[in-house]
Amino acid sequence: MSLVKRSAVPTGTLLAEAAHRAGVEISQPCGGQGRCGRCALQVTSGPVRRRSTIRLSDEDLAQGFALACQTVIEGDITVSVPPQAKNRTPADQRPDRRRGDCAGGV
Repeated sequence: MSLVKRSAVPTGTLLAEAAHRAGVEISQPCGGQGRCGRCALQVTSGPVRRRSTIRLSDEDLAQGFALACQTVIEGDITVSVPPQAKNRTPADQRPDRRRGDCAGGV
């Protein structure tokens, strides 16, 4: 089952900002510099301008993937957010229960 969220943003808005305004936080470990590729979203319809595609393969591009931090919206679009792009605590920042590390509640 997919969740549908809508957001009205001006032309020229980055996909990452549009997602944020829609209440969808996108993982950007590199700080939005386009170096990690973790913010890749799939644009299923509509016009966008990709400022950088360095972390995307030809196959990714053919399937409509774009880096949210490096892609500008140029009209009405529809986007699919893969699970790996959603913001969550990186594995290297999670408590290591084998060592007994646990900051805060579980």
